[in-house]
Amino acid sequence: MAGAGAVPTRICVLTHRLGPVWEEGPFQRCFRWLLPEVVKRGVDVDLVAVGTAAALAWAPDRGPLRVFALGCDTWASAHSELSRYFAARRPVACVSVDSLLSVLALAAAAELGRPRPRIYPWQTTLTSAAAAKMPTPTRVKLQQALRCRYPDAARILGVSSDCVADLSSLGVRFARSGLLPNCVDQNYVTTVASGNGRDNRVLDCAHVVMGIGALSREKGYDVLVQAIASLDTDELDLGLVVLGDGAERARLTALADELGIGRRVILAGHRNDAWQWFDTASLFVHPARWEGFGMSLLEAMAYGLPVIATSCPGGPKEILERGRHGLLVEPENHHDLAAAVERMVREPDLRSDLGSRARVRAAAYAPTTVASVLLDMVCG
Repeated sequence: MAGAGAVPTRICVLTHRLGPVWEEGPFQRCFRWLLPEVVKRGVDVDLVAVGTAAALAWAPDRGPLRVFALGCDTWASAHSELSRYFAARRPVACVSVDSLLSVLALAAAAELGRPRPRIYPWQTTLTSAAAAKMPTPTRVKLQQALRCRYPDAARILGVSSDCVADLSSLGVRFARSGLLPNCVDQNYVTTVASGNGRDNRVLDCAHVVMGIGALSREKGYDVLVQAIASLDTDELDLGLVVLGDGAERARLTALADELGIGRRVILAGHRNDAWQWFDTASLFVHPARWEGFGMSLLEAMAYGLPVIATSCPGGPKEILERGRHGLLVEPENHHDLAAAVERMVREPDLRSDLGSRARVRAAAYAPTTVASVLLDMVCG
């Protein structure tokens, strides 16, 4: 960090693109809280989008926190533009939030003379699981690139320890690693969630189970629908609302209808006001088969919702500290998930206790805390 009169340290945070709305993804939400805290410590931050970037109210185009858009639509152009950016701005470090971007940054930095930026790949997902969805040639090329380039990284950062361990399972070697989770501004989430002044209920139920996430197989919402269907929803006066969209939407709708609970399941699609739905929920469920971190889970905990999550590979079990701050069930087990939901519904004292525990745990992911961790690893 810079002293009085010294030139400030500059770091670069590299991402794909930036947009102005909530559904742009968990890292955009994390950035808006984390990066201003980094700037407060006397470090300049360039938020660099390889693609497009919208004007962001919290990151002006001048001063110690700036947004740069390289505007590239091919890897070749991104490589050359990133090299030019590194040469012009001379960041001491670059934190990259995607494996492909990390390979790109490592390649671009390797072509510069000294000094060159230290590259810190920030592993935000389970690479092996994400790669499994790619065409075989793409997957093979990615794994080869990781094995070639990642040994040159200054340190591998992971949003969860499983994200780092997963690299080793692919034969990727690296010298050092560290845990850098996402962060959440608890006061911000609570203020937005509580300040809507209107009733968002779309189900006339005493108890609403809520989930937020992409409607894709790894998120496990088919398991959650099966769990709800196995309960006596009329007797429990129970319904399910999931915010998000994706390829599984039609299948999930058909599954709910087939299991006879279509009238008690609402797939509400993408919502920019997602936090404002927290106030209508009795509990939050994160039923993933695998998950890099679990940002929506943490945001629900920040608001004080009692939560149920799976002990899947990835971040949720770490966020819940193996069940200290919410109920954990095995992934893909709709019977255990149904039992956990029913227990929550029938035990108001449990909901109250776990809601309080959730808020306390979410405070451990405050932007001030995560900013200190980041700077200790990148600038220390």
